[in-house]
Amino acid sequence: MKKHSIIRLAVILTLVAAAAIWFISSATSAGGFLNKGGETAFVTTGVTVDFDPDSGEAVYTPGSDGFYFATKDGARFITAADKQLMTEPYTMQNPVLFGAGDVMGVVEASGYDAYIYNTEGLMYAKHYENPIVNFSVTEQGYSCVVTKNGDDYESFVYNHGGAAIGHQEDTERIILSTAISNDGRIWAVSYLDISGAEYNSYITFGYLKKSEAQGYSDGIYGTLRGENGELNNQYFSMIRFMNGNNLIVVSDKAVFCVDAASPAQAKWIMPLDNELDQAAFYEGYAAFALGRARQGVPVEPAGRVILLNMNGERIFERDMGDRVTSLHIGGPGLIVGQDLSFTALGYKNQVLWEYNAPFDTRDIQFLDSAERTVIRTGTDVSIMKLTKIKEPEAAENNQGDE
Repeated sequence: MKKHSIIRLAVILTLVAAAAIWFISSATSAGGFLNKGGETAFVTTGVTVDFDPDSGEAVYTPGSDGFYFATKDGARFITAADKQLMTEPYTMQNPVLFGAGDVMGVVEASGYDAYIYNTEGLMYAKHYENPIVNFSVTEQGYSCVVTKNGDDYESFVYNHGGAAIGHQEDTERIILSTAISNDGRIWAVSYLDISGAEYNSYITFGYLKKSEAQGYSDGIYGTLRGENGELNNQYFSMIRFMNGNNLIVVSDKAVFCVDAASPAQAKWIMPLDNELDQAAFYEGYAAFALGRARQGVPVEPAGRVILLNMNGERIFERDMGDRVTSLHIGGPGLIVGQDLSFTALGYKNQVLWEYNAPFDTRDIQFLDSAERTVIRTGTDVSIMKLTKIKEPEAAENNQGDE
């Protein structure tokens, strides 16, 4: 096997691992269930959507009064009052959902179609000649789609109306990930360079608006290169813009942040001695659940949940005692899932509630408060309400500075 083929196979495996923590669904349940100790109970609000177990369902809660629900047959937005604000049919075998604010995008994994929605319905749809390998949306409805034809990549960027505002063809580089800033001004692309003896990644930053792009070749005004220092010999496999045009980057060896205003170097770096089992992002926060050690004795235990701000400070860390299987972050805080056990944590590391699900509960997300959640099982999605919230425990000693 040629060296490039081996590297490309490694890239595919890296992207599959990144997708596992990038496209995170949510969860459901029906009826009334007591949590640990019986101090709280989830009871149904009467809003439930049933689905077939093989429907390929995914759920996204934008933090407003409802949730998006996508399957192989179409997408819907359902309110807490059990009103279906929008329903849009399509046909997919393996839908992948990406949410940002009140916007949701759906593509088919290795498929040819992309759909962008808000709570009122379809904003725009696009069809491509080659399969989609990377996809992202912003809160304003901007989107970026990357397609692949053999070893060649093609990128497309659209504004909230679906008009094309960026296009790029790459025949010599491997695209790992793309992102658009929340204000729609900046387009970041992560590449893998396989031209040398070692692999290295770099990220380009370009302006999308013509008035800002003038004077720069292809609008590219800055590049972060990983061939030197702490970022050498890494895959920058996942990038995402956060508040303040801070770009969060997840590589195979670190999590770091780049200020788009000065992209030549990382703002901060958190080395990873563990694999990442889960990742979740919300406004100015990034949450990660650590997995097994990459090699040797772990510096940090598997099952540790870390909450970071955009200055790289650990707001808190909490050892969950076992591997984390799902992670959600929203206005009230985090929901940490460990198979059928779920723990909600506030931003001061206090326990909001704990819940042992009685059967096949896949995921739990906050709806619009700590008391109202969206719970997904293997056959339905329901809005549930907590009848009583446990008094918050004292923050643990491992809480970081706020």
